[in-house]
Amino acid sequence: YEDLARGGVGLIITGTAYVTEDTKTLSGHMGINNDRFIKDYKKLTDIVHSHDCRIILQANYAGKDEQML
Repeated sequence: YEDLARGGVGLIITGTAYVTEDTKTLSGHMGINNDRFIKDYKKLTDIVHSHDCRIILQANYAGKDEQML
């Protein structure tokens, strides 16, 4: 995301982030279901903001029909 921000993009919408552990669908998938993620998201946000860019986290609940790992 930093490369996009550095390149002049004004707004970044992240890939989806799961909101519950049981709806994690991909290995390495971003999550937002636990406070342990706060430090890393803060770092990401600060980096993107340092390039005068904004970022939106796309929270996603996969639902009952999603195929799990």
